[in-house]
Amino acid sequence: MFSRLLGSRLWSQTSQRAVSSKYQRPKPRSYRRRWFEAAVQPVLPREVKVCTPPGLLHQENVQKGKGYDDFELALAKHVKGWMQKEQFRVLAVCQLLPVQGRTLWFTKNQWRLKGVEYKNYGGKIMRKVFEGTPMDSTDVLFTGYTACLFGRDFATLKTIMSETNKVNWNMNARRAINWPSQLYWSCIPGFATGYLLVHGIRNERLPFTNFYIHRHSEPSEYLRNLVDSELFKTKELQNKKMRIFLTDDMEPRVYGGFFFNEGPELQFPLRFSFSDVEHMRRQGAHLEVDLGYAKDRRKLEVNSDICQELFARVILSESAMRFIIQRQLQIANNGTMLFTPIIAQAAIFSIGSIFLKLLTPVFGGPFACAAAIGISSSIFIAVKPTINAYLVKKADRLVLEQDPEYMIGARDYFENVLRLNRLLRKVMGTDGEDCIQKNGESKLDAVSIRSRMKNMEGFLKTL
Repeated sequence: MFSRLLGSRLWSQTSQRAVSSKYQRPKPRSYRRRWFEAAVQPVLPREVKVCTPPGLLHQENVQKGKGYDDFELALAKHVKGWMQKEQFRVLAVCQLLPVQGRTLWFTKNQWRLKGVEYKNYGGKIMRKVFEGTPMDSTDVLFTGYTACLFGRDFATLKTIMSETNKVNWNMNARRAINWPSQLYWSCIPGFATGYLLVHGIRNERLPFTNFYIHRHSEPSEYLRNLVDSELFKTKELQNKKMRIFLTDDMEPRVYGGFFFNEGPELQFPLRFSFSDVEHMRRQGAHLEVDLGYAKDRRKLEVNSDICQELFARVILSESAMRFIIQRQLQIANNGTMLFTPIIAQAAIFSIGSIFLKLLTPVFGGPFACAAAIGISSSIFIAVKPTINAYLVKKADRLVLEQDPEYMIGARDYFENVLRLNRLLRKVMGTDGEDCIQKNGESKLDAVSIRSRMKNMEGFLKTL
């Protein structure tokens, strides 16, 4: 007997230790539940347990998710009838983020007072509501946790835009009109990046620079000496790094500035390397002249009378070359000359955002974005000649501030350009008449030479 009691006691202790505390102990059902099951057992059909493969079970669940039960069909019918009864004309699909119930109900009541109805029926019900209607294409919007905002007229669209911007849990209505705005505003840094890329990176070894770097050859020793002598006149530019190249263009250009690591790149016309007519005649047996298009190119024999006259008009005096060289150095040393187009483009596109805000409620975000970009770009292109004219006159004044004696070289240069253009107009025929006036003024210049002369003479009187 003692052994049986001891064995029973040891078994009870062992059984208590074998059961983990994290599992709930089985509890008997309530006696009321057992009475109910016994009472309805003769009426209920017998439950047959079937073993379903996991793949088939998943497929059945997917089919059940796509289908609609009677309750869902009735709800979709009710929602559709409610929308027709209330005569809603505006619908905004919003992404619903977690939010407290009190905040949600308070916001819904505020929106209702402003003519906006907030409903959250779920994406499945709303897809069924618009099934077989012209709004059937909006089913891609009803994914995830979405809610709908309804309005009775188009004026509520502005209310929906302003009210959804005030909350951080109802975001999709704001983002639906925000990506066109982001695309529009990206044009400002995009233009600035491309502009600074062209002016700041001038390394011909990089593969992508071949698209915008156009050079002809290295300058002559005569031109280098002139640049060094003009550079020596400005103390702040001494010992600064820069590069000089020759191009086929008739006008000099400047890329970058002394404030870049690589320094500025000064491009001068090919005729700046010639010290006299004999030097130019030795460069080749013939001379090719065009107005920017290879198809309009004219070949002139060196021994012809026209070519001899062209040689005489192409050669510049030393004072004229010094004026142009100093002018290019001042442009490279002035940050305003470089950044004015960037500032102008940013200002025009900032003002042009008004068109985006006005057109978005009427035509939608994508069309409004394209129209706003087109309008702002057209305005910038129309204003660009005015900006260029301002920069040209400013560069001329910077040279006179350096030394008023450069006015002599400016007159020589302008007179030489007019005489050369008159001859080119005669040589090029119809193409020359389309680009050059009878007095030698180029129709492609932002500001006429006579206007530049008047500007410099007026500025010289104020010094």
